[in-house]
Amino acid sequence: DELKAIANYIYKIYDAEKFFKLQTERQIFNNLTKGKQLAISNGCFSCHNESKNKVGPSFHLIAKTSSKKQIKSSIINGSNSKYK
Repeated sequence: DELKAIANYIYKIYDAEKFFKLQTERQIFNNLTKGKQLAISNGCFSCHNESKNKVGPSFHLIAKTSSKKQIKSSIINGSNSKYK
């Protein structure tokens, strides 16, 4: 595992093209709001989309039909079938 980590580090960081791409992606991510960073980092977009329903409802639908308190509760406890 350690050898693989070192090899990946060298491969990603010391190839100029890959390094530039990685830096650009980090800069884009760092410019996002804290909430969007957390939604990405926690995998929310695997089930949700900002404007279209996927497996879960869109963030737009959630915001339109729920209070902040309800949204927090749904994140903590889940909301199976709440938005059908």
